[in-house]
Amino acid sequence: MRNWILILGVSCLFGFACSSNISKEEFDSEVWKNDRLACKDQRKALKDNLINIKQKLIGLSESQIRGVLGKPDLVSLSKRHEKYYLYYYEQGSQCESTVFTTKGKAFEVRFNPLNQVKEINHILQP
Repeated sequence: MRNWILILGVSCLFGFACSSNISKEEFDSEVWKNDRLACKDQRKALKDNLINIKQKLIGLSESQIRGVLGKPDLVSLSKRHEKYYLYYYEQGSQCESTVFTTKGKAFEVRFNPLNQVKEINHILQP
């Protein structure tokens, strides 16, 4: 019984230590989340803010990154079975067609095998 309490306590501490502490001034998550596929063209204004908080996002869990950036525009697996999320930040062909495209200006969030953010890349696909 004591072991379970100890494990629960350590898990809670680890969860608080890894939680995102991003203020609305640093990055307005609600605006980002409400602009699905960047079709309202509101995410573009937050691009530099996202670049500035990038280091704070490294190490966050998949659920924590969804808390900050919302549901991803695209979820995919690489050839090495690594999961990544794609978030568009500018209007493009993803808004014009019913057929989904991977082209456009976006951020790619890559996860390690423990489902923690390992890197965030800026993607500029024509």
